[in-house]
Amino acid sequence: MLDCYEGIWKPNEEALLKPVKSVTVPASFILVLPDRRCSTGIDMQDSKCILQLPEEIVSEGFELETT
Repeated sequence: MLDCYEGIWKPNEEALLKPVKSVTVPASFILVLPDRRCSTGIDMQDSKCILQLPEEIVSEGFELETT
C-alpha cells in the first residue's frame, strides 16, 4: 500500500506548493494540507497563505477525521 505522504507529498512538497506562493488575492487564505505530517513552516513568500494541518471535525455529534 502506498503512503501518499511518504511516496508523493514529502518528496514533492516544495514543487506542489510553488504555485500557491504566487497567489496574492485574497489578501489571506488558509490552505489545509493533506496530512498531519506536512510542514507548516514553509516560506510562502509574497502570498499571505496560512498553511494548516488537517484537524478532527465534529459535526452534529459525529467525529470525523480528515486526512
